[in-house]
Amino acid sequence: MKFGITKNNSLDSYITSLLRETREAKHRKKNIHARLAAYCPKQNYYYAHSDEKVDNYFDEKSKIYMGIGNGVSKTLENEFRRNKVLIDCERKVSKTILGTEVSGYIDYVIKDQNNETRGIELKTCGKLPSSPKREHLYQAITYMLLEELDKFSLVYVSRNVVDSSGNLAIKTFDLDNLDESIKQEAINRIILSAYAVKNNYLPKTKPTDVSCYYCPFYKICDKKKDELLENQDYNLVRKYIDNGC
Repeated sequence: MKFGITKNNSLDSYITSLLRETREAKHRKKNIHARLAAYCPKQNYYYAHSDEKVDNYFDEKSKIYMGIGNGVSKTLENEFRRNKVLIDCERKVSKTILGTEVSGYIDYVIKDQNNETRGIELKTCGKLPSSPKREHLYQAITYMLLEELDKFSLVYVSRNVVDSSGNLAIKTFDLDNLDESIKQEAINRIILSAYAVKNNYLPKTKPTDVSCYYCPFYKICDKKKDELLENQDYNLVRKYIDNGC
């Protein structure tokens, strides 16, 4: 190579190996994270009651992806702060439902372009989605419900940085006028999750568009979807749903 520069494949491999990590999963969680509360009641049950020991493996790619995401997050925080529109970042929200704590952290609360208070959930991605991922949507709705925010947005920023036109690759989805049926579905799932954790009840309800393969409980979960059994779930907690618990 020119100028005496050589490629060091062994150092490449060494750095790559350092990025790999296996962390012991901390199950038996009696509280529910808002990220999962409205998404998969079965997964929330397993986190609280399963004896299955599942380790979380982070490969070199996921570590770099997380690092990029953290960098984007910090950059937005700094710019919101510099422009004096940041009300709060990493705002903790929490509510006890049927004796179970549901909590999480809203990425940002800002004053938006209309000077209205708006919650923001940031997601970094490869290709910008044409619509929000359902898991992200349910997470954002949960934050809206817990904090009683009328204005909320999901903001996707691509790790590619620019789009085909050379502009920042960013896409925002506002949830201000969210269909009530979607919101009610999220409420139902949150209540069912709380009931399942509190009462050691394994629900039948699962997401409709999830890739179960990535779930830490993939091997022990009954992944079949059965609408009749799911109706039994909601009949069990109907009184709590009707009371707006």
